[in-house]
Amino acid sequence: MCSAERAGQVLDQSVSEVLETMCFAFPEGPLDAALAPVGEDAIDAEIRFCGHAAGAFHLRVGPQAAWELASSFLGTDAGELEEGRMVDAVREIANMICGSALSALEADQSFELSEPSATAGEFSGLGHCYALEQGYVEAVLELEPAEVA
Repeated sequence: MCSAERAGQVLDQSVSEVLETMCFAFPEGPLDAALAPVGEDAIDAEIRFCGHAAGAFHLRVGPQAAWELASSFLGTDAGELEEGRMVDAVREIANMICGSALSALEADQSFELSEPSATAGEFSGLGHCYALEQGYVEAVLELEPAEVA
């Protein structure tokens, strides 16, 4: 696929582009992993993918940031959103970041993506945490080792 350095740059670019264009949010980072907040109330989304490469993309969004990103994404006031719509919006944002990153990493390949689902726990893989005005987002790209024919 590509080097970890290249994948990290693509992840940073994809997070920034999607959040800026779709949510009018401007992430700062990536943050040092030791400074990344960890919260039990975070909204998590996971997308599995297969194709030229296989793996998973995880997005964890702090609770305040989740409401703000969802309301900006949907063009409504955060106070008018139901929790289910907020979670669906976060999952769609995850889908867009994942698609953007995979397209940038492997532009001439196609991938099959799962429907975004809830996930919890620790993620392993290439990940970065970004500060937002109202909290944080953490994006992690897990790539499975390529099979040798």
